Amino acid sequence: MAAVSSGYETSANAGEGTMALLLGLGEHVHILGSMEWSIRTNALRPTLGIGVSTGRDRGGFVGRLAYRSEGFSEPEGEVEVTCVGQLRFGRGSLLEASAVYGQDLDGAERDVEQGFSASVPHSFFARVGIAERARFSLPSISRAGDAWDARIGAFGAVRIGSASLVVFGGPSVGGEGASASLGVAMSATVLQAF
Repeated sequence: MAAVSSGYETSANAGEGTMALLLGLGEHVHILGSMEWSIRTNALRPTLGIGVSTGRDRGGFVGRLAYRSEGFSEPEGEVEVTCVGQLRFGRGSLLEASAVYGQDLDGAERDVEQGFSASVPHSFFARVGIAERARFSLPSISRAGDAWDARIGAFGAVRIGSASLVVFGGPSVGGEGASASLGVAMSATVLQAF
């Protein structure tokens, strides 16, 4: 599967774009390669990872270990561990929960992220749902661990042949410590299965 995504959050003045490729190495193992660019870093950040998955019909679990460098000229980066659980029920309804832990190799920066989404089929080729995500920096050697951001909103997905378009929008909030700024988060993703 290949994906191209672009998004922007006004609360953090953060825009980013991602290209990713997920290749299966059998029924339950896959490798992930991606490239991310953001306004904050103004650099391409490559990621390489390996994952395992279980289940298919009624739900399942995906676990992934990945390394994301700071850029092509800086091999220093962070290790991320991702866990995703899915539950399908009824006539195609889907619940999904995720957790991500990231840390650079020297322990100077650490963060956690959690997400949840629920969706229902709207027709044979479309889904609608809600999704939320929250990220928090953790206390570490160089940081107090007070940066955070969150967003919640609605999304719609339309399947066209083997491709899908997913559009998300909703309010976002972010800050450091007790200070916060409100804004809007929006993104669009194109997925292509092969």
